Amino acid sequence: MEIRTSETDPIRVDFLPRAVHGLVGDIGLTIAPGKQDVANGWLRDM
Repeated sequence: MEIRTSETDPIRVDFLPRAVHGLVGDIGLTIAPGKQDVANGWLRDM
């Protein structure tokens, strides 16, 4: 089984438009950024 990492499978980040949240900075959303599941081939690192 091939181990998938953040380098081999980059994490997707979606950003909320500033018009929606009204803040100065950005808000990004992602799923399972530090996922560790060696049995199923995931070894991510933030």
